[in-house]
Amino acid sequence: MGDSDWDFINDHMGGWDSDGMPNFMNSEAFYADQRKLYKSNSSQHIKANRTDQVLYKDGSLKTENTYFNGFLKSSAGYSAGGNLEYIFSYQRNSKNSLLDKEKDSYFYEGGSKRIEINYLEGKQNLISWWNQYGELKSKLDCIKELQTIYDENGLKASKGQVSIVDQYSLDFAISDNYTNLKKNGEWISWHDNGWWSKENYVNNNLNGVFYRFDLIDVLREKGEFKNNKMHGTRIIFDKNGQVEKEEVYKDGILK
Repeated sequence: MGDSDWDFINDHMGGWDSDGMPNFMNSEAFYADQRKLYKSNSSQHIKANRTDQVLYKDGSLKTENTYFNGFLKSSAGYSAGGNLEYIFSYQRNSKNSLLDKEKDSYFYEGGSKRIEINYLEGKQNLISWWNQYGELKSKLDCIKELQTIYDENGLKASKGQVSIVDQYSLDFAISDNYTNLKKNGEWISWHDNGWWSKENYVNNNLNGVFYRFDLIDVLREKGEFKNNKMHGTRIIFDKNGQVEKEEVYKDGILK
């Protein structure tokens, strides 16, 4: 330290003590200011990364929110019996830095996952449903409006286009019976005997031409539906694809 520095401290900052420390550092005001600064920085750190909990009256955990860099990262909810009911996760939107949902997970009482909702830029993207044994029941691509339904063995049972009614209501997302999904367009179904069919739906009702194929994709049946009833000519084909039988229906009744 140069002479000018010593002179400055002597002239303007109260000089030095016997230990060689500037006298101003021995004042209570100096340490009070430092404590305030430390407390402020610590408080900001606590606010940026923390976990907030809400408890039931008996002391068991009800909700738990986790924050990272000051933003909500995840939120979990528990039943009064201690079972995990849901976990919501969040992420920063890269375009506007706002907080968007990333994923919602709902659980059965036994702890297995019941429903998972994945988000893309804050909008529902992919929804999956499971039964209580952990077997996948259905998947829905919200953007393509394409639903896949699985059988009890985890194999595809059917797949096709849907219209989503009131997509962004919570009731739609956590419903197990898909009441807000209406079949609209082409659907393909796979049957237990190995055959498969192609059908058309309008507002959840069978309408239009349908086809059924056997194990080796030979057309075995062709017909038409009108409001869920067979209507028009139905043709049955043999294993070689040759016409075997023809029938005519009107409003579901064989003429």
